[in-house]
Amino acid sequence: MTPHYQIFYARFDRDNTTTPVPLSCDEDPPFVITEHDVRCSLGKLRDKAAGPDNIKPHLLRNCRSQLASVLCFIFNWSLETSTVPICFKRSTIIPVPKQSSPLNLNDYRPVALTSVLMKCFESFVLKYLKSFLPRDFDPFQFAYRCNRSIEDAIAINTMKY
Repeated sequence: MTPHYQIFYARFDRDNTTTPVPLSCDEDPPFVITEHDVRCSLGKLRDKAAGPDNIKPHLLRNCRSQLASVLCFIFNWSLETSTVPICFKRSTIIPVPKQSSPLNLNDYRPVALTSVLMKCFESFVLKYLKSFLPRDFDPFQFAYRCNRSIEDAIAINTMKY
């Protein structure tokens, strides 16, 4: 088993033949969220659990036209000042059973419910940050990628050997 691990981890030590992405020295345009962006984002909210502020997604979706300008101001202020409102940072921890009949605390996993507004704001930031990432990731990059998991990494590694 040890040689398999050595081979797997040694692949990171090999020379990287890919050309690095050139970095721009120019000043990037400021990241600005528009009212239209906010309205569209609120319109796409699905009914999920509310966070500690108890603001439900359907309320935000139904009142998106009235809320877009205010939320746009808050989101852009947050970007300009590099400050996230405290109410966006709060979360409620809900224990979710890992199995059908939990017997002790280790049989639960914590799930943090955060503000729907924070999730909305985070989606704008994520989209902006992703625009700077290369389109062609290493095919063996599984962490922090959509539709990739540890199971995928294990399956690939198992098939190789």
